[in-house]
Amino acid sequence: MSAKKPKQPHPLRTWRVQSDDAKHEMHFADGDGVEFDELVVGKHLHVEVMDRDHIWMAVGDASISLHIGRDGTPAVHIQRGEYGEIRGETIAHEERRVKAKWKKGST
Repeated sequence: MSAKKPKQPHPLRTWRVQSDDAKHEMHFADGDGVEFDELVVGKHLHVEVMDRDHIWMAVGDASISLHIGRDGTPAVHIQRGEYGEIRGETIAHEERRVKAKWKKGST
């Protein structure tokens, strides 16, 4: 009989909700018996934990999925116009991504 492995903490279940005066906070942490699952603010912000490594968000017209890889790195997928007319800009800072891949000594 093999020993049971301890339950790994859920990477997306630790949340903090804070009031604007920073005097009131609610904390949700994996393992405390209560898991944070969903946040809805008005009709333009909806955040939901879908599974162990995936959070889905509706922000205005956008659908945003955050996936956490096995190595802990995040991948973000964004679709605009999913929930209404696109209003506002979408900016991708490709320069930052390219600079992050550059290593000292390379050209």
